[in-house]
Amino acid sequence: MYKGQCETKLKKYSDAINSYRAATALNKEDAKLYAQLGMAFAKAKQYPGAVQAFNSAYDYDKDHARKLSYKLFAIKLLNKQNQPQAAIAELNKLKPANSNDVRVLAAEGETYGAMNQWPAAVASHEKAVASLPANSPQRE
Repeated sequence: MYKGQCETKLKKYSDAINSYRAATALNKEDAKLYAQLGMAFAKAKQYPGAVQAFNSAYDYDKDHARKLSYKLFAIKLLNKQNQPQAAIAELNKLKPANSNDVRVLAAEGETYGAMNQWPAAVASHEKAVASLPANSPQRE
């Protein structure tokens, strides 16, 4: 893992990807390794590999907040690849358990915007703002 981190810092992304792949082969259920692999792929602009790695991190992590972060990052990468329909499908899987999560609602709004579905984008962003605490500065 540390070798991959060093290679990522040195912007040697293909070397980092290889290091993280080797590490995940040894530690097949280590969510943090998959997340690091996903970041290396993303920095290398190899978005399909990044999405796959972040989905693996999501599958193996036990912490709900981290799992959600991994899935939301994968959704952003789907949008970068002009795959908003796939992003919406992933968001719909998340929504039952996270229907009032501001991050999920904001990602949904961004995705609808990428699809030029502006009324749906506005509605999602309005739900996101409404889900914030009353004294939150983001509500303004």
